[in-house]
Amino acid sequence: MKKFSKILFGVIAAFILCITSVNFSEASIKTDQKNAIKKYHSLVKGTSGDYKIVDINGDKVKDLLWMDTDSRYYKVYTYRNNKLKCLKKFDYARGGNLYYNTKKHMVIMVRGLFGGRETYVYTVQKNSLKRTKKYSIDYDRSSGKNKTIYRINDKKVSKSKYLKTLSALEKSCKKVRPDDDYIL
Repeated sequence: MKKFSKILFGVIAAFILCITSVNFSEASIKTDQKNAIKKYHSLVKGTSGDYKIVDINGDKVKDLLWMDTDSRYYKVYTYRNNKLKCLKKFDYARGGNLYYNTKKHMVIMVRGLFGGRETYVYTVQKNSLKRTKKYSIDYDRSSGKNKTIYRINDKKVSKSKYLKTLSALEKSCKKVRPDDDYIL
């Protein structure tokens, strides 16, 4: 009986320890979430542009996706150890769009150029962005004709393949828009 009591006591103690550590962890995440949102709002306050606050990397603390029209940069921030960390700062040149997919942990940055357009696809890990695809349109004017060249990861592809794959990708994402979290 003593042996059974010791085992039962050990199991109950381990269970209580697990529950309190889970509750502490959830409380810590909620605190980080509130602090992150406050920092993001103070960062974008007084600037122009569109932004969205979402958990893009899956760590249960929201991140900031920002199309900063003052500096003409896309910016992706995360919150770690009570500090903001800029994961990516990307010049969007002559305009573009910013898309995201929280389920696939993905950010798409589109920028217009004088001689074409580039679309970069990034997967978001906890502390970094990794480029997984590059779509580009270039215009070849050297031959006297305006020839459009379509590329995926710097490899020439047909117009239909380019449009089909890029369209499907953009449809799977949401666009950062002025009505999203817009408190500038």
